[in-house]
Amino acid sequence: MRLPQVAACATRALPRAEDAVSSGRARGNFESASGLSQSTVSAHLSLLQQAGLVTAVKIGRRVVFKRNEVVIRAFIAQMDKGL
Repeated sequence: MRLPQVAACATRALPRAEDAVSSGRARGNFESASGLSQSTVSAHLSLLQQAGLVTAVKIGRRVVFKRNEVVIRAFIAQMDKGL
């Protein structure tokens, strides 16, 4: 799977940022749903976080990921204008 496909899949799978923290998704949810290894999921989520497309909050031993709607909307607007 290429990075744009992973980004699209991950951002669709994540709840909107205005949802409560409890509705975020832990890394393990992505591992189970995708069948990818922990290291692969971590690498992709790290890239999405560095790009600002997702945010992460540590809750106990879990890291919960959520969509960053502002950045996602800006990215889509830029893509609509063309590269």
